[in-house]
Amino acid sequence: ARAVAAKIPFFLFYYFKYMAELWRPEKKLPRKVADTRIMRWVQQLDEVLVKDALSPRGEGTGKVGSTGGEGAGEVGNPGGETMSETDQKVEEVRAACAALVASLQADLDQASDSTEAPAKGKKGSGLGKRLVTGWALGAGCTAWIFSGNVGHAVGLLLLAIVAQLEYYKTVIATGVYPARRISVVATVMMYFCACKAPGLHQLVLPLAATAVMVWFLIMRPRPGTIAEVSSSFMGIFYVGYLPSFWVRLRTISDGLPVATMAAPPFLAAMGLPADLWQQGAVLKWWTCFTIVMTDVGAYFGGKSFGKHKLATVGGAAGMTSPNKTIEGAVAGILASVLFMMLGAYLMKWPLWALSGSIFGASLGTIAFVGDLTASMFKRDAGVKDYGSLFPGHGGVLDRFDSYIFTGPFVYFFFRWVLPFFAPGAPAVGVPGGF
Repeated sequence: ARAVAAKIPFFLFYYFKYMAELWRPEKKLPRKVADTRIMRWVQQLDEVLVKDALSPRGEGTGKVGSTGGEGAGEVGNPGGETMSETDQKVEEVRAACAALVASLQADLDQASDSTEAPAKGKKGSGLGKRLVTGWALGAGCTAWIFSGNVGHAVGLLLLAIVAQLEYYKTVIATGVYPARRISVVATVMMYFCACKAPGLHQLVLPLAATAVMVWFLIMRPRPGTIAEVSSSFMGIFYVGYLPSFWVRLRTISDGLPVATMAAPPFLAAMGLPADLWQQGAVLKWWTCFTIVMTDVGAYFGGKSFGKHKLATVGGAAGMTSPNKTIEGAVAGILASVLFMMLGAYLMKWPLWALSGSIFGASLGTIAFVGDLTASMFKRDAGVKDYGSLFPGHGGVLDRFDSYIFTGPFVYFFFRWVLPFFAPGAPAVGVPGGF
């Protein structure tokens, strides 16, 4: 205990230092991100110019395919010219855009080639670093889950704030500036209510939306854009609201049709709080363990059997994560089913084989959606990782992306679905709320 207490000041210093880096992200954005941002803007400008050229500007003002008179079917104007001065300027701008995009793409390809060889040489050491960090995170998360309701909520809140700043850092890399301060305040209130006032938990999100708009209208020197407002809302919803359901799950003390293992005798002998070990804590630990095994199964399943890329099934999933395979995704879901069936058997769930397999298949699928969602955001921003908090893993969002969408589902399943497998067992209710 003394050794852990001695490391707390170091942890707090490292935590707030990392937060300070996230708060000023543009100081550390690589040139690749800047080039990608410029390419996006230029391509958007070109798309606007193309749409404008295909849309009528009015009678006789450079309309494509105008009828009547000499030159019908071409871009014309009242003077009989085949192309107006404005249309000529548009074509010049489009040509300049194409040249700039080609130049930026060449720079990006050159930078990618120069970094590819060193990355291959570090492949083995990178895997070792990931394993060491993974074991450390596993031990730390176990202690955190069984630290009591308040300790768990505070720990998850610290992770959520960092994840929120990582997300906003990625948004800023695209040239959009969300309202970060009020969003962090909303996240703090959301986790407080999830832990201490669950009946008010659902109200925080709509109230936060109002607070964000007040912030944009009063605190900003200029009107906010649609992208700034929507990205602010997404940051609150994505890394604030959704993961907060893990706090709701952790606070469940009894009433579920499961048999959790008894608390170790030394906890009672030491007079520690009763909420260190309860149904919600045990269920969360096994669920998180299953998500880890889902990631492991997907990784090794893809490495060993992966032959068909996700792109073969169509849609944006393949472009979002080109290295993922259908075999890897299936292996991850199967691992989730097997480990949740084992957990359902050990905890004596009603109809454990059926309830465990349904829960495991759904959990693995939703975790995979969370992984792809985080990858989609990174690809749009042109960044490889959200951060560098965990060596070999990246930032908080890189490591915990699979836990975001699964939070509400897990809480919903244990509170409403699992009791249906046990006739006569009521759902675990929360007064005044979901």
